[in-house]
Amino acid sequence: MLSSLFRRTTDRLVPLSDRHVIWLPEHRLAYLRVPKAANSSIRAALARRFALPRIEGMSAANDRYWVQLDNSHARIMTPGTFQHTPGTRDAWIFSFVRHPVARLYSCWNNKLIENEELTPGFVDMGLVRGMDFADFVARVAELPDERCDIHVRSQASILLHNGRLMPDFVGRVEHTDTDWEHVRYEVQMRCGRDLGELPQKNVRGGAGEDANGELTPAVEALIRHRFAQDFELFYPE
Repeated sequence: MLSSLFRRTTDRLVPLSDRHVIWLPEHRLAYLRVPKAANSSIRAALARRFALPRIEGMSAANDRYWVQLDNSHARIMTPGTFQHTPGTRDAWIFSFVRHPVARLYSCWNNKLIENEELTPGFVDMGLVRGMDFADFVARVAELPDERCDIHVRSQASILLHNGRLMPDFVGRVEHTDTDWEHVRYEVQMRCGRDLGELPQKNVRGGAGEDANGELTPAVEALIRHRFAQDFELFYPE
């Protein structure tokens, strides 16, 4: 009990970007969030279908909603704390990933081109608003995951803990229709709740295809080297 309380208190001192796990204890269900991989849509679906409390002025697609909500209904925590939390051993854990090229391009387009200001994480990385995609990729490739904003960290660094892949199921954004149906089936069987269709939150159509115009062989090689583990685990083809 004291160990669990200590870990939960310590978690609150950990940057929000490192608290990847959304844990619904009543339902023995956990979601490991990967930014830029249908994350906003999945969180909205969980909040809606499990009737989580509303918080005025906050959307369930926003990180701060889950921080404010942190209670018996749902908790946001680090993978380490999750593994030491009572009741998580028989949890069903799922996540979604996105092709590294499409994910990186979407991040660049949204955070450095569309947004009027850079967030502190990108400033700390030495990125500049409006820089071209090749320079963006080169800078990301220079930095290890621990020095990167969560939106450009490797997906493997988020989903692996102590060398083990945490989710029981990893869907792919490119196969959302079929992979989300599998999540719906598992949740229905285990929790008696239908998550319904995945809502479209913060969707930017064509981001993956648009990257083709920016994807020179040199840029692609950098991405494949920097995110080699993502390709190996989730996109081996």
